[in-house]
Amino acid sequence: MRYGESGAKFADHRAILFTHFHADHVADLDAILNSGGFANRAAPLPIAGPSGDELYPGIKDHLTALFDEHTGAFRYLSGYLDGNFGLPMLEPTEIDVAIETLQPIIQERDLKVSAITVHHGGVPALAYLVETGEKSVIFAGDQSFLSEKFVQVFQDFKPDILIMHNVIPEGDGQPRGLHRWPGSIGEVAAAIKPKNLVLAHNMKRALSHQAEGETAIRNYYSGPLQVADDLDCFAL
Repeated sequence: MRYGESGAKFADHRAILFTHFHADHVADLDAILNSGGFANRAAPLPIAGPSGDELYPGIKDHLTALFDEHTGAFRYLSGYLDGNFGLPMLEPTEIDVAIETLQPIIQERDLKVSAITVHHGGVPALAYLVETGEKSVIFAGDQSFLSEKFVQVFQDFKPDILIMHNVIPEGDGQPRGLHRWPGSIGEVAAAIKPKNLVLAHNMKRALSHQAEGETAIRNYYSGPLQVADDLDCFAL
């Protein structure tokens, strides 16, 4: 519903980027592609995500599990893999999470997309840098305080927007091996120096302590800070 309300048009998408394969981050792909079948899109659609391990599939295996013409859960959408049924083909790029440097995915005149591995417990996970013209957005994805290379690569980068997850509150008893707590988010923002810090992936346990969380962020970062809500737009 939110996808439709946003005014997004499937035919306009330049790419789909997955940070990792937790269900709350990928579960709507089949629904979006289902509706995309009515969009009269002819151009292939790049889709990127991390490589897999014994528990989490990589992007190619994930697409096969969903759309393979013989074994896929939604095999009636198999045209996204082979171009049949008038569906545009997906063009998967699997990013090797064993590589810690910034990896280019799309390098076009008006759009550049790069990925970098982040630490999210035992889950293969990525963050993304999206650049268009002189503007840039960093999607930090779900990451823990152990994502030291992420901070090193983007030290003093000064993106127009840094989007970080707002998942856990400050204090003990939280899954710190999975997510950054507010103080850690503040440290990252202070190092990267975004023109705007946007908190997204907002979970109730964090929002219930939002005031103290923002205080913890402000102990390190003094720039613009916004908490995203459904259908919000952030101008570049």
